Amino acid sequence: MTAILRLLSFVLVVTLWAAAVENSSPKPEVLVRLSENRGGVMASEEVCTLVYANGQYRSETVSRRRGDTDLLRVAEGGLSEPALTELKEILNNSQFRQLTSPNAPRRLADPDVNALSVTVEREGVLQELNYPSKASRKGSEQILKPLLQWWQPVRKNPGKLVDTAQRTRCVW
Repeated sequence: MTAILRLLSFVLVVTLWAAAVENSSPKPEVLVRLSENRGGVMASEEVCTLVYANGQYRSETVSRRRGDTDLLRVAEGGLSEPALTELKEILNNSQFRQLTSPNAPRRLADPDVNALSVTVEREGVLQELNYPSKASRKGSEQILKPLLQWWQPVRKNPGKLVDTAQRTRCVW
């Protein structure tokens, strides 16, 4: 009985110590999460990028072809100071801050999916923008355009590939 109590005490101490170590190294603050899902009947691509306030980022791309297995590509990198400054300026633009998701109905079956999701953390509150289709972005197109243009180089040259990474869908 005493041996069991000692073992349980030891397990409890180790668990508490591990939790303290995990909490002592805080995760970097997230600046923005971008996600786009494009596709049709035969193929689709899901891309997401999570950008941290310190300029580090993680990008995931999942390509699907009908009948094939999913192809996952995960990359991590760091933004240059000018690129990070430009992103912050775009996100802090007063018009961008006022954007809200449109009241666009989601269709269960859409032959040409082009969904966009943008989440920005603002003083502990999330600004979540969800556009289920390209048509649903019409009213916000000019305000979203600088962000989408900023995102293109990161998507095309996503940084260093991470071979053993797991898919997270850029959830923080």
